[in-house]
Amino acid sequence: MMIWAVVAVVLLATSPCVAAEEVSEFVVRDGSQLKLKGKPWVYSGCNMYWLGLDSNCEAGLNESCIHYPSFYRIDDAIETAQGLGFSVIRAHTLGISSGSQSNGLALHPNRTTYNDKAFATIDYAIYKAKLAGIRLVVPFTDNWDYFHGAYRNFVDWRGYTCKTTQVPSPGSDCIRFYNDQQVVDDFHDYVAHILNHVNNFTGVALKHEPAILAWETGNELAEKGPIFSNWTNDLGRFIKVDLGAKQLVMDGRQEWSYGMEADALASPYIDMYTDHYYMDWASAIKLMRKDGAAVHAANKVFVVGEYGPGKYTVDQVQSFLHAVETDTDTQGAPLVSGDTWWSFFGHGSVYGFVNHSDGFTIHYPGEDAQHHAMINALREHAYRKRGVPLPSKLPVPGTPSITLAEASAPSRGANACKHVKLTWRGAAMACNYTIQRSPQLTPTPAWTTICNACATDLSPPWWDNTTCIAADAADAAAGAAGAGGGGSHLPFYRLAGVSCDGQQGPYSSPVQATTTTATTTTATAVGAA
Repeated sequence: MMIWAVVAVVLLATSPCVAAEEVSEFVVRDGSQLKLKGKPWVYSGCNMYWLGLDSNCEAGLNESCIHYPSFYRIDDAIETAQGLGFSVIRAHTLGISSGSQSNGLALHPNRTTYNDKAFATIDYAIYKAKLAGIRLVVPFTDNWDYFHGAYRNFVDWRGYTCKTTQVPSPGSDCIRFYNDQQVVDDFHDYVAHILNHVNNFTGVALKHEPAILAWETGNELAEKGPIFSNWTNDLGRFIKVDLGAKQLVMDGRQEWSYGMEADALASPYIDMYTDHYYMDWASAIKLMRKDGAAVHAANKVFVVGEYGPGKYTVDQVQSFLHAVETDTDTQGAPLVSGDTWWSFFGHGSVYGFVNHSDGFTIHYPGEDAQHHAMINALREHAYRKRGVPLPSKLPVPGTPSITLAEASAPSRGANACKHVKLTWRGAAMACNYTIQRSPQLTPTPAWTTICNACATDLSPPWWDNTTCIAADAADAAAGAAGAGGGGSHLPFYRLAGVSCDGQQGPYSSPVQATTTTATTTTATAVGAA
């Protein structure tokens, strides 16, 4: 299809050099193990909850903090995950998108309305993951009342009031999410709307998309007993039998509070069970082993849905990862079939990184030596978990893009020197950047390296203090050149990403400095390349 072909050309031109096999077959469950093409299959990866809808402010982006991530951001993050050897991404907002908290951007803003424009980023993220050889875990709703919506939306829409995000008491309206038939039907309608949707990039209905590893009933749902197990069983049957979805189904309950319950484990429609681990590492390992043993005793698959390496030492994380990799059940099979850490954010649409304030965010290559060692440990774990040798070299970075090159005067006076400040969209898998300057492009550029792998994405803008443009001359040239700024004397710039092992990627397109604040790339909410 036309859109697919155009996007594919862009991806091939800008992506890091990482070979990947496009996802074409479903992962299936065989008892307590996952299999792909008839062979045992395990995975490691990360959480990127924001792939469909985000609430984090982006530097330089003239939009609300709640916005659809640009296609560039989706590319950048998934390409980085691919470069780090991850095989699964858990992404909340590919499936959780309800209520009015998102300023009308949710897929299901009220009970009677679907906003199918929200599928643009959902479709693209699934398409991109598919090309990158990465599979997705997609939850449908959330226990917590965040910007992207929660289970309480479905209760409130029927005229009730659900204010709690803890275990609903029997007399609470919140319990209606699980046992009020109207509310349950409304939620099933929402699930059906997602699964029956045909991806605009792949032409495949989401319920038939092999790049989706599993549909998760929810994120950290806080309920227990027969009410929850019956609801889970009915939802699993609806997904697999009524809708005919080909993927696995994962139980999304908050297990750390209540333990694995026999009734929930007995459902023939639920394949995978999960828990989240944010306690100290010794307690996390102990609970993980207890959870895994209970799930395997029921002949089901156990995975670690979330854990937070960003707040612990590398040694502590290594201890946890060793248990994830090596623990087995009584039959010698892997106890933990997969793990996804919380959470990864990539570059912003205009410059720098996107930051999230929960204290668990990790960027690549990391803000400091501790984070760099951490993400290297997670990369090594991903390859060990898959049983694949660690590549001897990192992927070559993708292509960055200059978004601002402005000759700006400091505060010492109108006629003082002007230096050029640069911002850029980062390149996936870049550790730092080499920057070059040329006085002209025609007839022949004369590129001079002014920064040899010395710039990073951590503290934009980057200032070129190696040249001085007289403010009065620059302003006169800008006036002669017109409102767009930039006279013939103003230099051109380009930059290239450099990997952490010293491999340089392609240079960006050259950009001439201006004397007015103007970006060379406009990052819009949906579809920004």
